[in-house]
Amino acid sequence: MIIVERFPEYPTMCVIPNTPDRKRESQFEAFQSIIAFILNADHDSPYTLLCRNYGIDIFEKSERKKLKDSSIINPFVEFKQSTKSTHYIGHKIEIDSNHKKKIISLDPYKFFQSPGTQGFCQLFAFFLSSNDVNDFTKIDDANITDFLKFETYVLNTQNCLKKLLNLFKIYNAFKLEFKSKFEQIVLDDSLRNYYGIQTHTTFNKFLFDLKFFSKNLQPIRYYIYDLPIKIPSNSFKDSLWFDHIVEQATGDEKELLYQHYQISP
Repeated sequence: MIIVERFPEYPTMCVIPNTPDRKRESQFEAFQSIIAFILNADHDSPYTLLCRNYGIDIFEKSERKKLKDSSIINPFVEFKQSTKSTHYIGHKIEIDSNHKKKIISLDPYKFFQSPGTQGFCQLFAFFLSSNDVNDFTKIDDANITDFLKFETYVLNTQNCLKKLLNLFKIYNAFKLEFKSKFEQIVLDDSLRNYYGIQTHTTFNKFLFDLKFFSKNLQPIRYYIYDLPIKIPSNSFKDSLWFDHIVEQATGDEKELLYQHYQISP
């Protein structure tokens, strides 16, 4: 089985993974980590502002359990915090043929995101709860058995980013709140260094670099490949790397991909 030692980086970008415990992190994941950190479920977060603007409630899982279904009126996002990560699940309200309320759970892992992975789950949960899902492809079987299914996860992730960038365009208050949180990270040397944000990075530069990912799939392929995705065998994962991902690269980037891996027994 191959082990990728490092992924290609774009040195002019404003975020470059640089801390020892994140040395194998792909560059897109470094950007995505910042987005996930800012879009948390705190009462004053941009994510909470976004959800409330679209009529979506947010509940922590233990809080949700205390509520009677009859008291829930709006679609909602439920999240569960842990020491390692926080997962978000969307929910919608339906009325059945007997005029009874049904709460439908919409777990991103069962729709657009590889199960057990960290990613855009809070955004996927938001789009599922708001029924804004036409830009995504549902994946019924999480096992990645061919290149096409791998590409579906890649495209779902890229489309999620595109939709976030579009939200910045159409909802200025959300963009300004996100911008404020980002600038707080830049001013905090400890956080800025942890996330690999370069000194004096502006929010406009951060957005400019995000737009590159919205138009280029290759860095997102590195990101998805490096996640604990469900692969039938080590040999298939090796084939996914050499016969698909490496083949999509060009020029110096392809040469780098051939150099920076090792074989593990």
